[in-house]
Amino acid sequence: MQELLIVLVGTGVLFIALGVPLWCRNVPPNHWYGFRVRATMNDPNVWYPVNEVSGKWMAFTGAIHGLVVCSAYLLPGMTEDRLGIIGTVSLLTATVVMTIAGFVELRNQTRGK
Repeated sequence: MQELLIVLVGTGVLFIALGVPLWCRNVPPNHWYGFRVRATMNDPNVWYPVNEVSGKWMAFTGAIHGLVVCSAYLLPGMTEDRLGIIGTVSLLTATVVMTIAGFVELRNQTRGK
């Protein structure tokens, strides 16, 4: 079960590591990494604010995911199957939250254009 914990916490750390450069506006428009939709790819004035917001949420939810998984691991009677389910639900929730935050900011940036 420790291997699963390492993978799940590592995924949270990966979310943080990928989110912080976006949050800090250090990632220019590209075809590999970031909130890549037509509107962001076509306009750096949209790319940076949208990726800042989604990167912030990516880093934040990665940290929360790590805390959730570590806390669940410490619960008495925790099994590997249950930890896997908790970790999967936590990651899916993190992904949905950062995606919604990105689209909300995208709407704010493109409103009236």
